[in-house]
Amino acid sequence: MTNASGPHHYPPDLTALLVDVIPLLRRSKADAVDFFRACGVSPEYLADLQRRVDTDRASINKYEIVRTVIKRINEQGDAGLNARRLVLRRVVEWKDFSTCWSEDALKAQGLVASVRQMVNTKDSFTRMQQERDREREERMRPQREAAAAAKLKNERRQALCRRLISLFPMADPGSVVFKALLNEIQPPGCDVDVAEASLCTVDRFDL
Repeated sequence: MTNASGPHHYPPDLTALLVDVIPLLRRSKADAVDFFRACGVSPEYLADLQRRVDTDRASINKYEIVRTVIKRINEQGDAGLNARRLVLRRVVEWKDFSTCWSEDALKAQGLVASVRQMVNTKDSFTRMQQERDREREERMRPQREAAAAAKLKNERRQALCRRLISLFPMADPGSVVFKALLNEIQPPGCDVDVAEASLCTVDRFDL
């Protein structure tokens, strides 16, 4: 079972709103099941509910139907992502409140508006967070590139140092003379390839 707190699942406050509003949008229990069927919810998640509506209508109400289906698709993981999106979209885009019982129409309109506001707020927050992440990435990129370049340069100098030691076994890599030689062959800021530096060393010292 997938953890329902994942980034693509309904959070608890949105779940509560959906459970409150969807039963009001349709008049009958069969209509409540059809609401989810139209959203592409897997038949296996609706079959037992439809059976209870057909054979023992008094044993179940619209709120139980909605709560059960929402729970199931929320636990479905990535496989239920499309159904969750379609359910939410259908609620947000709901405009015909003549499908409600007359005494429920105003309440349904208010709850749909609340769902829209919550979704819009979340979308706005997500966009702002993405923009902040992008700006942070832009600020950090030069530092990361400079660090990577410095690391590469150091690795090349280390490789060149090992190469020089192999050419001059008696040399002391910590000596001033050796460091001066290394800087002469590969001055700071110079990206001389190790192989090229080795050839340069051989040429300079007639080895």
